[in-house]
Amino acid sequence: AQNIFLADDDADDREFFETACAELDTQIQLQLFKNGQLLFEYLKEGKILPDIIFLDINMPKMDGFQCLEKIRNTLALRDLCVPTKTKQENNLNHIKVTLKKNT
Repeated sequence: AQNIFLADDDADDREFFETACAELDTQIQLQLFKNGQLLFEYLKEGKILPDIIFLDINMPKMDGFQCLEKIRNTLALRDLCVPTKTKQENNLNHIKVTLKKNT
């Protein structure tokens, strides 16, 4: 089974993602988080590490940039695959800089 994590504060987006994963493959183990803080706290526990994390950029408490930075600065997590998504064009340059900084 593939472990997939999604951090997104939008309930509709989480529901859509959950439905899409269910339709794609029954072997997907999906974990949903409402913000980056909840995701990062779960990751620090180290119980289950995901094969991939889908990370929204604009979230309360800890946004996607802050969460990605914490993941990349944590030795046990820094190699996780973390694509990001945003609905705002002005965040694209910040995403590119963040990704370059962590390669």
